[in-house]
Amino acid sequence: MINDMKSVTLNDMDGEIAELMYKTVRKLEVMTDAEFEELYIMPDGMVDD
Repeated sequence: MINDMKSVTLNDMDGEIAELMYKTVRKLEVMTDAEFEELYIMPDGMVDD
């Protein structure tokens, strides 16, 4: 997942989205698998529009 996120060209994104992507990748890179498993990540289908 991290490699997929890194392959995205940040210049093609809005400034705020590019910053969010950059910070997310940095956070994921230092996180252990155990720390990641403790996170609750809501599937896209459960988010109300």
